[in-house]
Amino acid sequence: LDASADKIGIGTSAPATKLDVYGHLNLRDSYNLTWGGEYGANIPTIVAVSGASAYLAIYPAGSTSGEKFRITNDGKVGIWSTVPGGYLSVEGTGNHRGVFVTVTGATTYSAIQAEANALTTGSIARFSSSSATTNARYLVNIINSNAAATAAVGLRIQQDSTAPALIALGNVGI
Repeated sequence: LDASADKIGIGTSAPATKLDVYGHLNLRDSYNLTWGGEYGANIPTIVAVSGASAYLAIYPAGSTSGEKFRITNDGKVGIWSTVPGGYLSVEGTGNHRGVFVTVTGATTYSAIQAEANALTTGSIARFSSSSATTNARYLVNIINSNAAATAAVGLRIQQDSTAPALIALGNVGI
């Protein structure tokens, strides 16, 4: 305890901050780590639950915002999802972008890259919509709005086998 500097040290005689813990810190199950007070409205909170269904969750504005981020005991991450369906699940409601990637200044690397080197069934990427609305709806929309990119390839499909590289079903306009 350094009363002159208003600091408490646990495991150290020279605390560097208001509370300085040198060693392990144990919060009992069902206790939260909060900023600005006890869990409640507008109090950022990290919740950790131990046991067979252990998880770590973040409530950015406490009870006001609800849970926005979760890491499950099997390593899955959910954003706006309390039950992630994959290693990374991003869910949302209303007119929000699920995943938005902006890469500034990159000249040689992919903004998004997916590899499935041992895939035997299924898809590397799957786009699905069950909306009945057909006006101005695209499952894949490729836009290059830079006028100088006249020789740019908008879509490239390459298949290194004798199987078809592209199969189009239904009404297709090209």
